[in-house]
Amino acid sequence: MKKPLFFILIINISISIFAQQAAAQNIRDIQVFVPPVTGNVRAEDNVFFYRQLTFEVVSQFYTLVRSQAASDYILKGTVVLGSEAKALDNEILNNVTNGIHEFYSKEKNNNISFYHIADHHTDLSKEIAFVLEMINNKTDEVIGKQVLFYTVIDTSIAGFISMMVYNMLSGFSDIVRINEWCNKWFYLEAAVLWAPSVYEGQYQSINWQNFGFRALFEFHLLNYLSVATGLQFKQDWIVTSSGDSRDLILEIPFLIKLVFKPGDHFMLEPYGGILINQSLMGTTIPSFLSWFAGFQLGVKAGSGMIVIDPRFTMDLDYSQLPGREIQYTRSSIQIGIGYKIGFFLKKTYK
Repeated sequence: MKKPLFFILIINISISIFAQQAAAQNIRDIQVFVPPVTGNVRAEDNVFFYRQLTFEVVSQFYTLVRSQAASDYILKGTVVLGSEAKALDNEILNNVTNGIHEFYSKEKNNNISFYHIADHHTDLSKEIAFVLEMINNKTDEVIGKQVLFYTVIDTSIAGFISMMVYNMLSGFSDIVRINEWCNKWFYLEAAVLWAPSVYEGQYQSINWQNFGFRALFEFHLLNYLSVATGLQFKQDWIVTSSGDSRDLILEIPFLIKLVFKPGDHFMLEPYGGILINQSLMGTTIPSFLSWFAGFQLGVKAGSGMIVIDPRFTMDLDYSQLPGREIQYTRSSIQIGIGYKIGFFLKKTYK
């Protein structure tokens, strides 16, 4: 009676974790990558703007990441001569040189340019421009561009950098995680097995106390198709008229799975494949090959999933007991319960 209660307990735990995951908001902060600021005007300006950009990203409560591959957006800064900045058009030039404002800004086509003119009579062609671009990392599209013109770096520049970062990022809400946990290239799985088996020879015997363990490596070739292999260790206990024979079988599975992802909390995988069998104790000679078919249910739990995996297995040839003229076939219902976690997120364009 204890075994059914154990499996009921595991299933109840899985359902409880699923309910908690469904209740929680599945969102995360925007992840921003800031590469070193480039430009051949003044090296110390590059360092200043890079430090200010990273400081502002963190202080405005966005997630600063060290890798471009892990980012949602890129803030790319470049320091150039004012005459090289494309945003400098005649209309803005006239407004600034006429001395309307010491600090002047103009919004045009969703881009904002800031002008810091210490001397209203300064030749703008001698000014320096800090160009900030916001790039969507998934599409490589420039989705925002701002320009700050200056002659010297003073305390006011930091305030303008803060405003530029705010203007760039404030219009984007937190990222909703859409199936990230089940949209990986590779998965590792570990599970315990209960494998009641039927032995058919001259007589039939059933053993309810075969248990095992498996570790699988799964590769998702396509969004709906994966292949997997690994190792399984399973008890094999056959009872005959001349006594019991206990063995430990090494099974090497090769399987193909169809992958279905309904909603954001389940992964459904019907599958089939073959097993290569090898006795580790030498007390039996199992069939070299077996076939199997099964269905795996994955329930989101943390960064991975709890898996419940029933399958049916049957030998393709006779097994036998060494030294005795006893042949038999084996069939088994295996129920696996374990945990599976993925690695290397596939890029999506949702």
